[in-house]
Amino acid sequence: MARLLLVPIVLLIFLAALLPLVAAALAGGHGVAASLADAHVQRAMRIAMTGGVLVAILAVLVGFAPALALWQAAGWARWPALAICVAVLLVPAPGFADLRFLSPLRPAGVLAFCCAVARGAAMTVLILSAGLARVPFGLQAAARSAGARPLRAWLDAVVAPLTWPLAGAALVAFMVGIAEGPAASLLAPHFDLADAWVAPAALLVAAASVAAMSVLLQPDTV
Repeated sequence: MARLLLVPIVLLIFLAALLPLVAAALAGGHGVAASLADAHVQRAMRIAMTGGVLVAILAVLVGFAPALALWQAAGWARWPALAICVAVLLVPAPGFADLRFLSPLRPAGVLAFCCAVARGAAMTVLILSAGLARVPFGLQAAARSAGARPLRAWLDAVVAPLTWPLAGAALVAFMVGIAEGPAASLLAPHFDLADAWVAPAALLVAAASVAAMSVLLQPDTV
């Protein structure tokens, strides 16, 4: 009964987190529509989309191990680590301007891209930590005791319950990558709320909502 009440509440919080972004889009909608017809903006959008995919892949890979470590860590160590993840999201960072950030001859571009991956990884840790909270710590050992091979036991007991949290983490990390790309800097002047902390705050609340929903939608294991 409690879960039936909490699911619509979390869904409403998620929708409320998207409202500021929708308001900003409506405020600068005409300017953005005109900008999207520009060749430079179209190129920036392609770079942002490609960068978003790369950020999503790397962020999930980088954030998966820390999330597992926090799952196995003592309770007193989890909250400072999660607080660090939140701090990573709030600290200003440069965005990447092009796909040449992969070149070691462009340290500024590499740093900017690493900042985007760090933000996506922080989101991943927050979301997966909530998903792992519903996975019993001894489930993998129980699977091995039942005769499952170590890899099979890990996939069935740990990875399988994280299907939806992993999908949510990848989606949020992709959005982070787009926000850190060149398209955001080109389109930002058209938004009245571009200079406020609306987008980071909204993304943080949306990530928390996805994390909470991933917990609520997990089947009971006891």
